[in-house]
Amino acid sequence: MELEQLNDLLAQCIRPGTVTARDAAKLRVQVRCADTVTAPLVTDWLPVLVSRACGDCQYDLPDVGDAVLCLFLPHGREAGFVLGSFYSGGVPPVADGDKWHRTFRDGTTLEYDRKAHKLTADVKGDVDVTATGSVTGRISGSLTAEAEGAVSITSAAQIALTAPAMSLGGDGGSTEADMRGTFRLQDGDIIVEGISFLKHVHPCHDGTTGAPQ
Repeated sequence: MELEQLNDLLAQCIRPGTVTARDAAKLRVQVRCADTVTAPLVTDWLPVLVSRACGDCQYDLPDVGDAVLCLFLPHGREAGFVLGSFYSGGVPPVADGDKWHRTFRDGTTLEYDRKAHKLTADVKGDVDVTATGSVTGRISGSLTAEAEGAVSITSAAQIALTAPAMSLGGDGGSTEADMRGTFRLQDGDIIVEGISFLKHVHPCHDGTTGAPQ
Protein backbone atom coordinates (compact mmCIF):
# COMPACT_ATOMS: atom_id res chain seq x y z
CA MET A 1 0.00 0.00 0.00
CA GLU A 2 1.35 3.41 -0.97
CA LEU A 3 1.89 6.05 1.69
CA GLU A 4 -0.75 8.30 0.14
CA GLN A 5 -3.30 5.49 0.20
CA LEU A 6 -2.45 4.78 3.82
CA ASN A 7 -2.96 8.43 4.71
CA ASP A 8 -6.34 8.43 2.95
CA LEU A 9 -7.37 5.28 4.83
CA LEU A 10 -6.37 6.75 8.18
CA ALA A 11 -8.21 9.98 7.35
CA GLN A 12 -11.38 7.98 6.72
CA CYS A 13 -11.02 5.78 9.81
CA ILE A 14 -10.07 8.42 12.40
CA ARG A 15 -12.07 11.64 12.57
CA PRO A 16 -12.75 14.33 15.14
CA GLY A 17 -16.28 15.62 15.54
CA THR A 18 -18.96 17.07 17.80
CA VAL A 19 -21.71 15.12 19.56
CA THR A 20 -25.15 15.98 18.15
CA ALA A 21 -27.39 13.38 19.85
CA ARG A 22 -27.25 10.95 22.75
CA ASP A 23 -28.83 7.57 23.49
CA ALA A 24 -28.48 7.23 27.26
CA ALA A 25 -29.99 3.73 27.44
CA LYS A 26 -27.39 2.24 25.07
CA LEU A 27 -24.44 4.54 25.86
CA ARG A 28 -24.05 5.74 22.29
CA VAL A 29 -23.98 9.04 20.42
CA GLN A 30 -24.23 10.54 16.97
CA VAL A 31 -21.35 12.74 15.85
CA ARG A 32 -21.03 15.51 13.28
CA CYS A 33 -17.66 15.33 11.52
CA ALA A 34 -16.91 18.63 9.80
CA ASP A 35 -13.59 17.67 8.19
CA THR A 36 -15.09 15.74 5.29
CA VAL A 37 -14.28 16.78 1.75
CA THR A 38 -17.80 17.39 0.46
CA ALA A 39 -20.19 18.13 3.32
CA PRO A 40 -20.35 17.61 7.09
CA LEU A 41 -21.00 13.99 7.98
CA VAL A 42 -23.43 12.96 10.72
CA THR A 43 -22.57 9.45 11.80
CA ASP A 44 -24.84 6.59 12.68
CA TRP A 45 -25.16 5.71 16.36
CA LEU A 46 -21.67 4.99 17.71
CA PRO A 47 -21.00 3.25 21.03
CA VAL A 48 -18.77 5.11 23.48
CA LEU A 49 -15.73 3.21 24.71
CA VAL A 50 -15.48 2.67 28.48
CA SER A 51 -12.87 0.92 30.61
CA ARG A 52 -15.23 -1.81 31.89
CA ALA A 53 -18.67 -2.96 30.75
CA CYS A 54 -19.46 -6.36 32.26
CA GLY A 55 -19.33 -7.36 35.94
CA ASP A 56 -17.63 -4.10 36.87
CA CYS A 57 -19.22 -1.30 34.86
CA GLN A 58 -18.42 2.30 34.00
CA TYR A 59 -20.93 4.78 32.59
CA ASP A 60 -19.86 8.16 31.25
CA LEU A 61 -21.84 9.57 28.32
CA PRO A 62 -20.54 12.66 26.49
CA ASP A 63 -22.83 15.69 26.33
CA VAL A 64 -24.22 17.21 23.15
CA GLY A 65 -21.58 19.66 21.97
CA ASP A 66 -18.61 17.72 23.34
CA ALA A 67 -15.63 17.35 21.01
CA VAL A 68 -14.85 13.65 20.49
CA LEU A 69 -12.56 11.44 18.43
CA CYS A 70 -14.16 8.67 16.37
CA LEU A 71 -12.65 5.44 15.07
CA PHE A 72 -14.46 3.91 12.08
CA LEU A 73 -14.02 0.39 10.80
CA PRO A 74 -12.65 0.24 7.21
CA HIS A 75 -15.86 -1.06 5.63
CA GLY A 76 -18.07 1.95 6.39
CA ARG A 77 -19.13 4.86 8.56
CA GLU A 78 -21.97 2.88 10.13
CA ALA A 79 -19.60 0.81 12.27
CA GLY A 80 -17.25 2.53 14.67
CA PHE A 81 -16.63 3.80 18.16
CA VAL A 82 -16.19 7.05 20.05
CA LEU A 83 -12.75 6.85 21.64
CA GLY A 84 -13.27 9.76 24.01
CA SER A 85 -13.52 13.52 24.42
CA PHE A 86 -10.82 16.17 24.20
CA TYR A 87 -10.49 19.83 25.12
CA SER A 88 -11.21 22.03 22.12
CA GLY A 89 -10.77 25.52 23.58
CA GLY A 90 -14.28 26.21 24.85
CA VAL A 91 -13.58 25.08 28.41
CA PRO A 92 -10.02 25.32 29.73
CA PRO A 93 -8.53 22.29 31.48
CA VAL A 94 -7.21 22.37 35.02
CA ALA A 95 -3.65 23.61 34.49
CA ASP A 96 -1.99 21.42 37.10
CA GLY A 97 -0.27 18.13 36.34
CA ASP A 98 -0.56 16.99 39.96
CA LYS A 99 -4.37 17.08 40.02
CA TRP A 100 -7.04 14.58 39.08
CA HIS A 101 -10.16 16.67 38.51
CA ARG A 102 -13.77 16.15 37.51
CA THR A 103 -16.28 18.96 36.99
CA PHE A 104 -19.96 18.23 36.38
CA ARG A 105 -22.36 20.45 34.49
CA ASP A 106 -24.22 21.43 37.69
CA GLY A 107 -21.00 22.80 39.21
CA THR A 108 -20.14 19.81 41.39
CA THR A 109 -16.39 19.12 41.47
CA LEU A 110 -14.24 16.21 42.64
CA GLU A 111 -10.50 16.74 42.88
CA TYR A 112 -7.41 15.05 44.25
CA ASP A 113 -4.14 16.96 44.52
CA ARG A 114 -1.33 14.42 44.89
CA LYS A 115 1.21 17.13 45.67
CA ALA A 116 -0.86 18.56 48.53
CA HIS A 117 -2.25 15.09 49.44
CA LYS A 118 -5.73 16.60 49.53
CA LEU A 119 -9.07 15.23 48.34
CA THR A 120 -11.79 17.84 47.75
CA ALA A 121 -15.47 17.30 46.97
CA ASP A 122 -17.79 20.25 46.33
CA VAL A 123 -21.30 18.87 45.85
CA LYS A 124 -24.12 21.14 44.65
CA GLY A 125 -26.85 19.04 46.22
CA ASP A 126 -27.35 16.09 48.57
CA VAL A 127 -24.86 13.33 49.40
CA ASP A 128 -26.26 9.84 50.04
CA VAL A 129 -23.96 7.04 51.26
CA THR A 130 -25.28 3.50 51.83
CA ALA A 131 -23.10 0.69 53.21
CA THR A 132 -24.23 -2.89 53.86
CA GLY A 133 -21.24 -3.38 56.18
CA SER A 134 -19.32 -1.24 58.62
CA VAL A 135 -17.89 2.23 58.00
CA THR A 136 -14.56 3.05 59.66
CA GLY A 137 -12.73 6.36 59.55
CA ARG A 138 -9.28 7.00 61.03
CA ILE A 139 -8.08 10.60 61.13
CA SER A 140 -4.60 11.72 62.16
CA GLY A 141 -5.69 15.35 62.51
CA SER A 142 -8.87 16.97 63.76
CA LEU A 143 -12.46 16.44 62.62
CA THR A 144 -14.82 19.38 62.09
CA ALA A 145 -18.46 19.07 61.03
CA GLU A 146 -20.76 22.07 60.54
CA ALA A 147 -24.47 22.01 59.72
CA GLU A 148 -26.83 24.92 59.10
CA GLY A 149 -29.80 22.67 59.84
CA ALA A 150 -30.61 20.06 62.49
CA VAL A 151 -28.28 17.11 63.16
CA SER A 152 -29.78 13.68 63.84
CA ILE A 153 -27.91 10.49 64.79
CA THR A 154 -29.92 7.28 65.21
CA SER A 155 -28.66 3.86 66.29
CA ALA A 156 -30.60 0.63 66.68
CA ALA A 157 -28.10 -0.52 69.33
CA GLN A 158 -25.86 1.97 71.12
CA ILE A 159 -24.04 5.28 70.62
CA ALA A 160 -20.69 5.51 72.43
CA LEU A 161 -18.56 8.65 72.73
CA THR A 162 -15.12 8.33 74.32
CA ALA A 163 -12.80 11.28 74.98
CA PRO A 164 -10.62 12.72 77.79
CA ALA A 165 -12.99 15.71 77.91
CA MET A 166 -16.29 16.66 76.31
CA SER A 167 -17.84 20.10 75.92
CA LEU A 168 -21.39 21.03 74.92
CA GLY A 169 -22.22 24.65 74.18
CA GLY A 170 -24.68 26.84 72.35
CA ASP A 171 -25.06 30.35 70.99
CA GLY A 172 -24.69 32.88 73.79
CA GLY A 173 -23.47 30.18 76.16
CA SER A 174 -26.92 28.63 76.71
CA THR A 175 -27.61 25.01 75.83
CA GLU A 176 -30.77 23.00 76.37
CA ALA A 177 -30.88 19.20 76.50
CA ASP A 178 -33.89 16.90 76.53
CA MET A 179 -33.13 13.32 77.60
CA ARG A 180 -35.48 10.38 78.07
CA GLY A 181 -34.69 7.16 79.89
CA THR A 182 -32.16 6.26 82.56
CA PHE A 183 -29.00 8.34 82.93
CA ARG A 184 -26.08 6.57 84.68
CA LEU A 185 -22.86 8.33 85.68
CA GLN A 186 -19.98 6.21 86.98
CA ASP A 187 -16.78 7.33 88.75
CA GLY A 188 -17.62 11.01 88.52
CA ASP A 189 -19.72 13.93 89.70
CA ILE A 190 -22.17 16.41 88.23
CA ILE A 191 -21.34 20.05 88.89
CA VAL A 192 -23.96 22.71 88.13
CA GLU A 193 -22.93 26.37 88.40
CA GLY A 194 -20.06 25.34 90.68
CA ILE A 195 -22.24 23.19 92.97
CA SER A 196 -21.37 19.50 93.27
CA PHE A 197 -24.22 17.01 93.13
CA LEU A 198 -22.36 14.52 95.36
CA LYS A 199 -20.93 17.00 97.89
CA HIS A 200 -23.49 19.76 98.10
CA VAL A 201 -25.31 20.54 101.34
CA HIS A 202 -28.42 22.54 102.24
CA PRO A 203 -28.94 25.03 105.06
CA CYS A 204 -31.24 23.96 107.90
CA HIS A 205 -32.24 25.25 111.36
CA ASP A 206 -29.21 23.58 112.99
CA GLY A 207 -26.66 24.64 110.31
CA THR A 208 -26.34 22.59 107.14
CA THR A 209 -27.38 19.16 106.05
CA GLY A 210 -24.98 16.38 105.30
CA ALA A 211 -23.89 15.40 101.81
CA PRO A 212 -26.24 13.28 99.71
CA GLN A 213 -26.21 9.59 100.59
